[in-house]
Amino acid sequence: MAATNQNGNWLDVTVGADMLLNQNIAAYAALSQAENTTNNSDYLYTMGVSARF
Repeated sequence: MAATNQNGNWLDVTVGADMLLNQNIAAYAALSQAENTTNNSDYLYTMGVSARF
C-alpha cells in the first residue's frame, strides 16, 4: 500500500500478562486491537508458554 493511500488516523492498543509457573516456565497471553488495518482483522490474540534452559 502506498503511503499516499494510508489513513494516518489509526490506533493500536496491546494488553498482556504473564504468570510464572515455576522457576523455569512462564505462561503469557496478550490481546491487541488495531484500527485501520489492511487485512480487516481488528483483533489479535496470542497465548503461549516460555521456558528457560
